[in-house]
Formats: sequence, C-alpha cells, structure tokens
Amino acid sequence: MKRRMLLIASTLLGPLSGCDWGGVSDYTGYTADYMAWEDPVDDDEDGWEDWEDCDDGDAAIHPDAEEICDDSLDNDCDELIDADDVDDCPAP
Repeated sequence: MKRRMLLIASTLLGPLSGCDWGGVSDYTGYTADYMAWEDPVDDDEDGWEDWEDCDDGDAAIHPDAEEICDDSLDNDCDELIDADDVDDCPAP
C-alpha cells in the first residue's frame, strides 16, 4: 500500500519538481525578473510619467496639453499633428 501511495504521489507531484520556488514562475518554467523593472520617471517634471508622456523632454507636451495648431508638434499626445488633428485644429 505504501508503495502504491508513493507511486501515485510521484506521478502527481513529478511535474512540480521543475518549479523555481525561489522566484515567480509560470507553468513554462519562465521566472520573471522583477528586479529589472524600474520606477516610472518624469524627466520634464510636467506631472506625466515617461510611459504616458509622448515627449518626456518637453514639459509643454503631455496628454492634457492644448494643441497648438501651427507648430508641427503633437502637443496633446493624441498622435495627430496640426491639420491632421481636426478635433483640436479645425480647418478655417
């Protein structure tokens, strides 16, 4: 009986033997490296972190900025520039 229980336990738990219990891993064996993640930064100090600010080197450009219609820049980070931004820069 003990031998049968040991066989059943090793069959059921065998696939778990490859897990990396020291890190976060999924069933593929991949272990995420959370130490590589960095805290978000705001280089231009406009209140928008670098991952959401389309130009983190210019404080005047961020998602809440008003579009300036003749400067050839995407001021409000909507991926549209001047004449292409018909919502913010309607044709005269």
